[in-house]
Amino acid sequence: MNFRSILLTGLSVMFFLFITVPALADVPTMTVSEIQPGMHGIGKTVIQGTEIREFDVEVINVFRSMGFNGGPLILIRISGDVVDASGGIAGGYSGSPIYIDGKLIGAVSWGAYYTEGDVCGATPIHEMLRAWTYPDEEPVRIGQAPECLDAPIELGERTVESIYLADYGDDPAQLQDIYGDETLIMKPCATPLIVSGLSQRGFDSLNEFAKDKLPYMELVQGPGSSMEDGVPTMLGPVNLEGGASIGAQLATGDLDLTAVGTLTWVGDDGRFLAFGHPFLSDGETNLPFITTEILFTMPAMDRSYKMGQPLEVVGTVTQDRLSCIAGQLGMVPDLVDFHMQVVDRDIDRTRNFDYSVINKEDWLPMLGMMLPMEGLVFGSDRSGPGTVKVGFSIYGEGLENPITRENLVWGDYDTSMALGEFMQALSMLTTGNSYREIKLTRVEINVEITSARQTMDITRARFNNAPNMGPGAQGYTGPSNDEADKVEKDSSINNAALWLQQAPYPYDQSTYMNGMPMAPGYDATMGMASNLVKYHPGDTIELLVTLRPYRQDTIQKVIDMVIPDDFPVGQTSIEIMGGSSSGMYGMGYYYDPSMDIGSYYYMPPENLDESIKAFEEMDPYNSIVIELLRLGSTDPYYYLQDNYKEPEPVKTVMMMDDVIYGYYSLPIEIVGEDYVDESGMDGEYTDETMTPNTDMGQEPEPRPRSRNPYRDGD
Repeated sequence: MNFRSILLTGLSVMFFLFITVPALADVPTMTVSEIQPGMHGIGKTVIQGTEIREFDVEVINVFRSMGFNGGPLILIRISGDVVDASGGIAGGYSGSPIYIDGKLIGAVSWGAYYTEGDVCGATPIHEMLRAWTYPDEEPVRIGQAPECLDAPIELGERTVESIYLADYGDDPAQLQDIYGDETLIMKPCATPLIVSGLSQRGFDSLNEFAKDKLPYMELVQGPGSSMEDGVPTMLGPVNLEGGASIGAQLATGDLDLTAVGTLTWVGDDGRFLAFGHPFLSDGETNLPFITTEILFTMPAMDRSYKMGQPLEVVGTVTQDRLSCIAGQLGMVPDLVDFHMQVVDRDIDRTRNFDYSVINKEDWLPMLGMMLPMEGLVFGSDRSGPGTVKVGFSIYGEGLENPITRENLVWGDYDTSMALGEFMQALSMLTTGNSYREIKLTRVEINVEITSARQTMDITRARFNNAPNMGPGAQGYTGPSNDEADKVEKDSSINNAALWLQQAPYPYDQSTYMNGMPMAPGYDATMGMASNLVKYHPGDTIELLVTLRPYRQDTIQKVIDMVIPDDFPVGQTSIEIMGGSSSGMYGMGYYYDPSMDIGSYYYMPPENLDESIKAFEEMDPYNSIVIELLRLGSTDPYYYLQDNYKEPEPVKTVMMMDDVIYGYYSLPIEIVGEDYVDESGMDGEYTDETMTPNTDMGQEPEPRPRSRNPYRDGD
């Protein structure tokens, strides 16, 4: 049973119970104007299991404009066995309701810095109730000075005469030094965000990402969900009334992120208020609202906190405001479901991971990546290098078809890099999507992993059917025949530069274009060459590519490419590259040889569908990619004209069982039917009949130009 089915079933049962249980009746409230210093009352919270317990409350002071939203703040002192057992105000007390004469006055939301934990601040209930009639604008508390108390209070050996409310970015210790012991520094109660399903590395990454996004949360590693086969396990029944232990979630399942707090108020219609301060502080929202169980309360010198675990989803948080979170019981939250399967080929074991995350664009890329990255480690019980076959499908409303992708990746240091394209896809649909809204619904990831290195390097590339093939021929990149074996044995990824140095003809720095070696005879200044290998439109180019599997003998592949019949004449080049290297060099839709060699111009997609198409058509890393570059126009800006039509690439892809590295560029010339060979040589050229071009600065021979065939109407 998946999480969505469990959730729907659980909420149906819960809603039926909710309608029939009278414990959810409205309670009377007391306004701030009615509250006076010296009044006594009670508070309610949970410090163990699910039992709601009471503690004593005394009102110290009422401030008219010191709350989270610029509204009132109630300063109270709490006491009793419950407070003693929890070491004072603990993280997770946030939202604990405070009653005077049976009337609800507010919820615990502030704690005192580094002092006896029996003095705290409470957000008035009427400020929290504003979440249901939220105005367009609301005042916000900004950098206040210390506020004097109506009368001094004793805190241990200190006499406190004023209080200062620190913002979440303030340093309480520094403020204490500035204002002295007579001022009590208050700070928002840090609600514990219990994190499970992550390693220490994953936890640290999440903590770094979330530290500015969750100012009122304190990340704590803890237990995950208590769900077993869809059935919650708990110490006792959870009464949905003020004081119950509840939570709001960012993720649930094998990855679980639950903020543990206290329920403040529930109305007859199922509306609820909790926390007394923000969670994400993002206004209108959609988050799972759950019941929780407190395992124990962890005492600490600075601030104790409740260690809780989630039980079951009972509703949805719909408002996340400065004074509270609010929502509706029985309402199904909007989540994105993730399923991941990890197959470890080394030990022949399969593991499955399931989790759901909130459907928020600013959180989805991070949360969607957390468990897959950890799953690569958990699924194989190791970290380090490896070969990973990864495939994924992303479903969503607004997508005509799911986005699918499959690739083979070698990770030199860490297999987590295999998820780079998955991260790219999530970002493309969320934070990087400026086109139209996509509502993700489901993600499926399948991974096969092995520690074996499945890689190949391209060590040679040459024409296999050119009339003037061989060392010394213009357009030939490779070593001389007698040096081939030696070079191949010493080769590493892309040794074309070494081959040029060992080739039996003069060369100079002009043979290097943007760091890439080119065949001799290619003029870097003019971007042209003479005596290149020549083909006609419609011809088939045969390329002989030599590859070296990791620590094995070389192999060869013959790859054919057909030149389109309408391909324009002129000089261009054939790019031979490994799929894992193609992204480094094929970084654009437009190539202009009239500009500096290697100049590529990026043409951004016009809509999301184009972006998705380009993503899905990226060359897999386990492929050999052969691309014949299109010629541009003498006008470098013609592609910006309204009638510009992007040409289709001329490309051949051969799939392999290994990740392919390496890159070569072989210049050629496409000639028309009227081309006449003036060399006086018929048949195949040989090494003896071909002489290298040693005059690198010579004027290029005139070449025919054709009209740009990619404009509409041409």
